[in-house]
Amino acid sequence: MIAVVCQDHKDRMDDRLQAMQRKNTIPQGKAKFQEIRMVATDCISGTNVE
Repeated sequence: MIAVVCQDHKDRMDDRLQAMQRKNTIPQGKAKFQEIRMVATDCISGTNVE
């Protein structure tokens, strides 16, 4: 699974995957990109206080 946030990065990733398939670096196939929804929270700060 690879996550990309914007259309520009999706397009770049798609181009890169196709180039790698042409070089037989990765198996042939089709990449399926799905929209994701980002979720943010401020309840976990990662400090020793928790």
